[in-house]
Amino acid sequence: MKIVTRLNIALGTTCLIVVICIGIPFVTVRGLSEVQAKLSTYEQLNQETALSQELQLQVSNVWQFITDASLTKDKEVIEKEAKPAYDASLKIVSKMLELNKDESANAARLKEMQKSLPAMWESGIRMFAAYAQSQQAGDRAMEEYDKACDSAIKAAADIAASKMKSGKDQMTLVSSGTSSLARRVSTGGLFSAAMGLVVMALMLFLRRSIMRPLGAILNEVRLLAGGEGDLTKRVDVKGNDEISEIGRALNTFIEKLHGIISHVCVSSQHLASSAIELNSTSRQMLENTTQLLSESTTVASAGEEMSATSSDIATNCHQAASSAADATRKAGEGADVVAESIAIMGMIADQVRQAARTVETLGARSVEIGAIIGTIEDIAEQTNLLALNAAIESARAGEQGRGFAVVADEVRALAERTASATRDIGGMIKAIQLETRDAVKSIEQSVAQVEQGTSHAAHSGRSLEEILGIVNAVTDQIAQIAIAAEEQTATTHEISGNISNLKGLAQFNNNALHETSIAVGDVSSQAEQLKNLVGQFRL
Repeated sequence: MKIVTRLNIALGTTCLIVVICIGIPFVTVRGLSEVQAKLSTYEQLNQETALSQELQLQVSNVWQFITDASLTKDKEVIEKEAKPAYDASLKIVSKMLELNKDESANAARLKEMQKSLPAMWESGIRMFAAYAQSQQAGDRAMEEYDKACDSAIKAAADIAASKMKSGKDQMTLVSSGTSSLARRVSTGGLFSAAMGLVVMALMLFLRRSIMRPLGAILNEVRLLAGGEGDLTKRVDVKGNDEISEIGRALNTFIEKLHGIISHVCVSSQHLASSAIELNSTSRQMLENTTQLLSESTTVASAGEEMSATSSDIATNCHQAASSAADATRKAGEGADVVAESIAIMGMIADQVRQAARTVETLGARSVEIGAIIGTIEDIAEQTNLLALNAAIESARAGEQGRGFAVVADEVRALAERTASATRDIGGMIKAIQLETRDAVKSIEQSVAQVEQGTSHAAHSGRSLEEILGIVNAVTDQIAQIAIAAEEQTATTHEISGNISNLKGLAQFNNNALHETSIAVGDVSSQAEQLKNLVGQFRL
C-alpha cells in the first residue's frame, strides 16, 4: 500500500473521529440547554404555586378579618387588616394572569376569580352592615358571605393544586433530562477516550510503517557515503511504496554519477594537456601585445602634441577674430558717434543762427528803445520848462501862488530825475547795442567754425567706414583660418582618439592575456586537482 494511501486513510479516520468528538459537546450543550429550559419552567411553576398559596392565605385573611369585624362591630379591623389583604389578593390575581397568558384553563379561573373577589368583598361589607343592625340579619348575610368566600378559596386551591401538579410533572421531566444528559456526557467521554486510543494506535502504526523502511534506506545511504567513493554499491530496495521508489531513484542516481565521474576523469586528463599548450600560446601573445602597447603609446604622445598645437592655433585665431570683431564693433560705434556728432553740430549751427537772428532782433529793438528814450527826454525837458514857468507865475502871485510853487518845484525835480534816468537808460541801450553787434560777430564766427567741424566730422565718418570695411575683410580671413584650424584640431583629436582607443584595446588585450595566462595556470592546477578528486572514486 502506498504511503499516501495510508496517510489519507489515517487522515480521514482522524477527521471523522474529530468531527464526532466535536459533535459530542454540541449534543451535550443542547441537552444542557433543554434541562435549563425545563428548570426555568419549573422555577416559574414554583413561583406561581407560591403565589396561589399566598392568594389562598390572603382570601382566608379577608374572610376572617371581615367576619371578626362584623361580630365585634369594629370597622377599624376592616380598614387596617381586611382591606390590605383584599388589595394584596387583587394584585396576586393580576400578576398570575400575566404569568398564565398561555394557559387558558388557569387564565379563565383567574379572570373569574378577579370578578368574584369584589363580589366577596361587597358581600362582607353588607354582612358587617347587617350585624350592625341585628344579629338575625347578620346571620343571614353571613351565609351568603361564607358561600362567596368558600368559592374564592376553592378557586385559589384549584389553581394551587394545578400548579403543584404541573411543578411535579416538570420536576420529573427535569430529573429525566438530567439523567439523560449525564448518560450522554458519560458516553461521550468514554467514546472520546476510545477514539483517542484509536488515533494513537493509528499514528503508531503509520510511524512504524514509514520509519522502518526509511531507516533501512538511510542506513544504506550512510554506508554508501562512508564507502570511500565506491560507486559500485547499491541500495537494497524492497516493497512498492514511495520510500522504495526513493531507493530505486537513488540507485539510478548512483549509476548516472558513476558514468559522469568516468567521463570527467577522461576529460580532466585532456584538459590538463590542453591547458599546458594554451599557457605557452598565451605567453607568446602577451609578449607581442606588450610591444604593440609600447608603440601605441609613442604614437599617442605624438598625436596629443599635434592636437595641442592645432588647438593653440585655433585658440589664437579665435582670439584674433574676437579682437577683430571688437575693432569692427568699436569702428561701427565710432561711425555712429561721428554721424551723431554731425547731426548734433548741424543742430548747434541751426541754433547759433537762430541765436544770431534773435540778437539782431534785439539790436533792432534797442534802436526802437533809444527812439522812445529820446521822446521821453523831450517830454522831460518840456516838463522842466513848464515847471519853471509855473514857478515864475507862482512868484508873481505872492502868497496865493505859494502852494502852486511847491507843486511846480516837485514837478521840476521829477522832470530832472526823469531826464537823468533817461540819460542812464540811453547809455545802457548804447552799451547793449555795442555788445549785441559783438555777439552777432561771435555767433557768425561760431557758425563758420561749426560748419567747418561738420565738414571734418563727415570726412572722419567716411574714413571710419573705409576702416570698417577693411576690418570686416580681415575678420572674414581670420574666421576662415580659425575654421581650418578647428577642422585640423578635430581631425587631430579623432586621430588621437583612435590611437587612444587602439592603446586601450592593446592594454585591454594585454591585461586579458595576462589574466588568461593566470587563468590557464589556474585551469591547469584545477585540472590536476580534478584528476586527483576523480581518482578518489572507485569505478
